[in-house]
Amino acid sequence: MSSVRAAIVVGTAGAAVTGLLWWGSADLTAGDPDHRAARFVPRDGTHAVVVTDDGQVTSEEHARLNGLESLLSTPTVVSVAVSEAVGEASASMRIWRQTTTWYDHEAAGGPEQGTSILAVDDRGVLGLASYGSFTLTYDPPFVELPADVHPGSEWSGEGTAGSGIDYRYELAAGDSDAGDDCLNVTGELALSRDGEEFFTNDVDEDWCEGRGIVSAEAGEVPGLDLDTEPLRPEPTVAEAADWSTGRLPLRIAERVGAPFATDSLFATEGPPVPGPDGGLVLASSTTRDLAAFVRRDDALVRQAVGHPGGEPTALGAAGDVAVVGTTTKRAVAYGSLGERLWTVELPDVLLTAPFGADDEHLVLATASGDVVVVDPATGEERWDDTVADQVTARPAYDDGLLVVVDVAGTVKAWDLAAGEVRWESEVPGAVAVAVVGDRVVVHGLGTVQALDAGSGDRLWSTAVDGAAPQGLGAIGDTVVVDTGEDTLALAVGDGAERWRRPSADQTLVLGELVVQARGHRVVALDADAEQVGSWPIDDDLSAPVSLVATETGVWATDVSSRVVEVGP
Repeated sequence: MSSVRAAIVVGTAGAAVTGLLWWGSADLTAGDPDHRAARFVPRDGTHAVVVTDDGQVTSEEHARLNGLESLLSTPTVVSVAVSEAVGEASASMRIWRQTTTWYDHEAAGGPEQGTSILAVDDRGVLGLASYGSFTLTYDPPFVELPADVHPGSEWSGEGTAGSGIDYRYELAAGDSDAGDDCLNVTGELALSRDGEEFFTNDVDEDWCEGRGIVSAEAGEVPGLDLDTEPLRPEPTVAEAADWSTGRLPLRIAERVGAPFATDSLFATEGPPVPGPDGGLVLASSTTRDLAAFVRRDDALVRQAVGHPGGEPTALGAAGDVAVVGTTTKRAVAYGSLGERLWTVELPDVLLTAPFGADDEHLVLATASGDVVVVDPATGEERWDDTVADQVTARPAYDDGLLVVVDVAGTVKAWDLAAGEVRWESEVPGAVAVAVVGDRVVVHGLGTVQALDAGSGDRLWSTAVDGAAPQGLGAIGDTVVVDTGEDTLALAVGDGAERWRRPSADQTLVLGELVVQARGHRVVALDADAEQVGSWPIDDDLSAPVSLVATETGVWATDVSSRVVEVGP
């Protein structure tokens, strides 16, 4: 982080970098201008663990966006000011966004996150805006590095920074002790109001190709007290009788003024997951970000942004830890304030959501059949194994038994703690699995089958219609499966049909309830298919509507992250 941006974003924390752990490389990013300054900009998804000059540890993430992506993900006061400063070019500019997150923001005395927005164009690397403790927007943009920067370069400039603040700077580049591909930039930055300087900073920083501003020794993620217990809601029929419905707009908080609604700006990759205290975490396909929202009154307000690099492919959670898989064949975990916790390299991409089996085991099942089980707090591998083919269905777990099915029909069970295979079986066309007491129930091609949880022996098989599974679960001794043709209730003991209803857009089995999305309504049934409640959801939610279980009810969501809450 450069001295000007450190001073603005970090506030009292201080940000001279004394330790880095980098994920990234020094190659020129495709589309960047072919000049020396561009080579100092980190690649998309680059991450560093940074120790500030007063001992605080921060997570530094770097995103490479186009101008439109950047404008859609920033507060209005920033996006408007940047657009005015750079004109029509703002939508097509090459953007470098750097996000700083404090692992202990209270001790640091700063906000949870600070953000810097920079551009890379023919002039070099340009500072556009900084927001965190407060907001500055630079007009004209200040030059971090000129295009032809080299040892001996000197440059200077001045302008306005919004809110009646002016800025000036005088900088020079020289040789750096950090390496042959590095430069040392020194000089002075000053901020003033009404002609009186109120802030002056001496700049002395080392820039290295592909890494931005660096220093020599590596930092480490500190030990954190994390809640990693997976969410297992069990609503009752009596509780659901008192549920109601209401829209939850998603908003980006302004540093100046009230939040503003941005319902249509967060196109998502799959449904969101619940966050702490009624919050929400989503993977945005618009900006390739992970965005965490907290509950404020009757809205969800963005609190933090993570940028794992690549396109998100799957999102899951284990308590307060959100884990996203990306096209880079990585699983990346974040805490509730947006701090990156760990990164795990995988043999292939994740096509199914990371699955929290319990508070000590997170299951990562890949497109090539790898099953990797890690500690959700640290990412440390517990054990790994394989199945025959790609995994697209959610794993199942209960009472120490983990079961995974693949698209080839493999059904494989492990002792979760030891990683030892208990048994392996086959159900052709397996698309969903659940552990129900001493049974493992599998929805396969034209059948629902029950296997013995101890041996894998087939106990019964019931023929069903439909090949588009919409849900599988159990209430007591009743298995409920939505085949895409029908919603069926079967006896766990022998597979006998207990009742049949039309298929829904999606079916969740939660506690004593069968909760279904049916068009623009959410309907709840009890174990005997008696309707407990029916709640309308907004007509502007796009089909198909997804249901997400929360601590107290469900959310109905769509691909544009519109959220309707059904609950108390």
